[in-house]
Amino acid sequence: MTDVLWTAARMLASQDDLRALVIKARGRYFTAGIDLAARPVRNKAEGQVLRRQYRQHHLLYDEFESIEKPIVLAAQGPCLGAGLDMACSCDIRLASAGARFQLPELSLGVIAGSGGTSRLTRLVGPHWAKWLAMASRSVDAQQALMMGLVHEVLPQDGFEAAVDKIVSEIVMLPREALGVAKLTVDMCATVLALGYGIGRIGCQVSGDGDYGIRSSLPWAMGYPHGTVPTPPGVTVQPTPIYETVTMCLLAYVLWQLRDRVRPGAILGLYLVFSGLERLLVEFIRRNKEVLFGLTAPQLESIVLMAIGIAMLSVMALKGGIARPGGGGRGGVARKGVRPRVSTA
Repeated sequence: MTDVLWTAARMLASQDDLRALVIKARGRYFTAGIDLAARPVRNKAEGQVLRRQYRQHHLLYDEFESIEKPIVLAAQGPCLGAGLDMACSCDIRLASAGARFQLPELSLGVIAGSGGTSRLTRLVGPHWAKWLAMASRSVDAQQALMMGLVHEVLPQDGFEAAVDKIVSEIVMLPREALGVAKLTVDMCATVLALGYGIGRIGCQVSGDGDYGIRSSLPWAMGYPHGTVPTPPGVTVQPTPIYETVTMCLLAYVLWQLRDRVRPGAILGLYLVFSGLERLLVEFIRRNKEVLFGLTAPQLESIVLMAIGIAMLSVMALKGGIARPGGGGRGGVARKGVRPRVSTA
């Protein structure tokens, strides 16, 4: 089933005629969880193999979050264990009146993986996450709606038709707007870089004192009429221009990378390179040194770079920074759990 979902995700990301992914199931259960008895772990080596295989779930759900198209989970019945993990990575969660949700892993001596703890907590908060992930309690569809785990509860009769209607309405919305709405965090990082660069134009025009040290370079200039004027005849490094060019280029690069890296990587890259830019430009700026020969902005830049490097390092250890399957934007149809695609 994991392979089927990977295929569906890659099709969704790469084909512009597909507008949404709908994950459905047939029968009594939506998911009954992973049958651990069918894959006993008898030694450390087998445990490592199982962990690598299970890691594909983490990468798959990261991929779900990174595709700029809506992914809808429609639970017609009990959604247990790994099914609830997957649900937490989907954009829209719909449930029939007869559905229920539970993380039974704790009774087996393990905690919920693949988002069953972290993503669940982000969705419903610590209060209800502990009820599900710590107390291993079952919640019915109405409780799930009340706590924010699902978006809507639909009648058992006509459930599939009701799901199709909702998805059809969603895919009629402007496709680019849907993609932008889904990836707001990473887009904010791009906008931050662009906004910083544009803001430095104001510093350049006003001559607010944010310029560099004295210089005789051909492009050096004076700011005799600025709010913080330079002495007559003195030319300095036009550092606001340097920063405008650098940050606008960074914004362009981040925008180009948005389809190629996993969620959160754009923000990490922004922190690293914007911090590096400020660290370097301060060597030709007039700010006073405060510690170890560095200025206060340089120390702040080092902290930002450290945070960005830490973010990227964690991502690299947990499956890599590059987006599996190459990512994608634009377009989409609908797809069920079974390997078939139909156009909405």
